[in-house]
Amino acid sequence: MATGRRGARRGEGRREEGMALIAVVIMGLILTILGMTLFGMATYEFNQTTNRDQSASAFWLAEAAIERAKGEIFKRQHWSVGFDSIAAGEGWYKLAIGDTTIYGESARYIYAQGFVPRTGGGYVERDIELFGKVGAAAFEYALFSMGDIVARGNPGVCGLVHANGEVDNGGSSLDQLADTCRGGYDEYISEDFEVIPPAMRTPAQYYPFHSYYYVVGEPGHAPGVGRALVYRALTPGADVCADSLAAGAVLETIRGGIRVMLKDSLDAIQDGVPVLYTVDHVGYGFLSTAAIDKSFHWTTGECTLDTRYGDESVVVNFGEYLQGTTPEWQADLDFDDAPAYPAPILSTVINTRYTSADTSITALTNTANWTGGNNVFQHVRFTPGNGIALLIHGIAMSGPSQIEIGTPGDPALFYMTGSILGNFNANGNIWGTTIVLGTIDRLSGNVDFHFHGGYKVELPPYLQPFWQSPSGYLRVLLWREVPPRYGT
Repeated sequence: MATGRRGARRGEGRREEGMALIAVVIMGLILTILGMTLFGMATYEFNQTTNRDQSASAFWLAEAAIERAKGEIFKRQHWSVGFDSIAAGEGWYKLAIGDTTIYGESARYIYAQGFVPRTGGGYVERDIELFGKVGAAAFEYALFSMGDIVARGNPGVCGLVHANGEVDNGGSSLDQLADTCRGGYDEYISEDFEVIPPAMRTPAQYYPFHSYYYVVGEPGHAPGVGRALVYRALTPGADVCADSLAAGAVLETIRGGIRVMLKDSLDAIQDGVPVLYTVDHVGYGFLSTAAIDKSFHWTTGECTLDTRYGDESVVVNFGEYLQGTTPEWQADLDFDDAPAYPAPILSTVINTRYTSADTSITALTNTANWTGGNNVFQHVRFTPGNGIALLIHGIAMSGPSQIEIGTPGDPALFYMTGSILGNFNANGNIWGTTIVLGTIDRLSGNVDFHFHGGYKVELPPYLQPFWQSPSGYLRVLLWREVPPRYGT
């Protein structure tokens, strides 16, 4: 009997040991499955995180390509090379740029691709396409100078201001006129980095669809008793003055006649100090509504719009000397249409001359390569038919009051190849863009500079190829991410 009981206990022990072993095995399986599940989940999350990070990196590489393209466009407006597999960050990017149309207007098309390699092979790709308008960066400013800007008085601004040098705007000078103006109250003035503006040209060949006139003082007359010769480039686009006709028209001039002054003559007063001229000067005064109409009226004036060749606007150039003549006169212009601008000037007025044979954009935007006389504006309004109001050299004497260059309806480009050295003590408004290749040394009074880009659509399109490649600006019309092309 005892033996039977001991056998029974041994059987029960074996069964218990078997149950425990099964429990351990089951628990081990559960832990193994749980561990594998957790490992799989961790691996999945890791892979997902890696994929997200790689995808984000690829996206920002595509964005980096676009930002770099903006920088290249800023350096050269007509940049169109693109990028081919540029290594950056964790991967590389590509970018293609070309011409297209969108919303019925011409535009630049940019396609950027960002790539990040996968650990196991292949890559992650994100693609972005962008449609934008590219223009000259300097044409985005209300006031621009390649030198310094020194402002006093109360000149205001509505838009961006830039100087390649420094901006010294003491007191309330160059205060933003409203927070709705471009740049707001805090970020509208920039300085101390280089922006290259478009390089302007003055000869008739660059204005083929214009009635183009050269005006010079006749060298044969004595000082104080002169007359003006108006020369017309008869062939559209011609710049050879020998092919022109001398109209012999007498213009209304300052002090009763054109002043053909001898070299080294004292003839002007700047801030109480006589100015010593070192070259021959001719002075033109348009000091009444009748005088302005007689010279600039497109129908009845001396410099009319001639529609025989499909001309669309008028250019009157006082700054070029005629080929074949010895004197290289510098012209002083004085406008006064008091009291209420009854004779607005629609013509483009040029009073500057390029003196270098170098036609690079660096030379063309170097103020040392230009020359010209002084310009005084008072009670006068310019509303050009081609977007360019004035292409002049310098302001070395004061214009006491009331100038209007452009209007909200007819904004204009005001371009100076020299500097403002005299006291620009004027009230009034300038609508469009003002560009000065030299320095603005004395900007005072209460003239307000309003940015208005409407003049850009009126600029002669045939001028643009001769601007070469100034600093550019990309305005985005449409940005969107698109499905990847997988490396193509």
